[in-house]
Amino acid sequence: MILAIDIGNTNIVLGCVEGKKTFFIERLSTDKAKTELEYAVSLKNVLEIYEIPVDQIEGGIINEARLSWGAWTVIFSLPLFSMLVAMQTAYYTVKRTLEKMM
Repeated sequence: MILAIDIGNTNIVLGCVEGKKTFFIERLSTDKAKTELEYAVSLKNVLEIYEIPVDQIEGGIINEARLSWGAWTVIFSLPLFSMLVAMQTAYYTVKRTLEKMM
């Protein structure tokens, strides 16, 4: 299952897809004042509402094609982006460790 995220100026659109099946599409408000924890709780709540176990998410896509390099600098500083990078790094670190143990 893939978690797709489209970061917009007003909304962040989230969706989970697997093959041709879409499990959900939801919107969160884009708010630069939100912390990593607030975005994490929002994301966790959406996944729980749709009964999506985190261990079934195998990858992710982040999209914002309309942004200039200057705008990307702002995105890189947003808590959501930081949280997603940290989650991805932690996931692959744990995955590699478990693979080495087996």
